[in-house]
Amino acid sequence: MENFDPNLSTDHFKWIPKGLFYDLLDPANETLLAGNPVNDYVSGYTNAQMFSTFQSNIYTLQDYRARLLQTVANTTSSQVTGLFAQYHY
Repeated sequence: MENFDPNLSTDHFKWIPKGLFYDLLDPANETLLAGNPVNDYVSGYTNAQMFSTFQSNIYTLQDYRARLLQTVANTTSSQVTGLFAQYHY
């Protein structure tokens, strides 16, 4: 997951944000070590928080990001926005 490159044009599944949810909860920025172009400065979210954010009125990852930032108190909100932008969402 950490080697996912959302800019790789030959990846037919680049529209799937592989690694995004892991990047929200992992404790470090392993992406720099793996050579991945995604800089991950976000950590501290839990699987339970991310799962509970999914609701029936979430239709896009932009909706999900907004709901996540509204419902989960985390001091990395600007980094979350930046992380989603690196995944093109």
